[in-house]
Amino acid sequence: MLFGLPHSLSATLLGVSALFLFFYDPGNWIRGLMGDAIFLGFIAMIWTTAKVMLRSDYHGWDNFLAYMRLDFRCLDTKEWGGARLASLPLRSPYRCGAYDA
Repeated sequence: MLFGLPHSLSATLLGVSALFLFFYDPGNWIRGLMGDAIFLGFIAMIWTTAKVMLRSDYHGWDNFLAYMRLDFRCLDTKEWGGARLASLPLRSPYRCGAYDA
């Protein structure tokens, strides 16, 4: 945990912030400072919201990433029937009944 967030989420937010601070250049230093302050405030709001949401479940971010990698793209929809709570596949060759592979 880094300041209340998992390392992967905090590293992502810090990396995005660093890239913005390095590459944002409006040409005027006052507008640059205003843009930096607004963006850092935006990142602080995201950080605080994520910290409040993850304070009771530290694995929530990892569960979200696992969902995005597996179920969001529907990689196992044909075999498993999509995202569901059952631990057995929807269609199995070992199940009684017809199986159309």
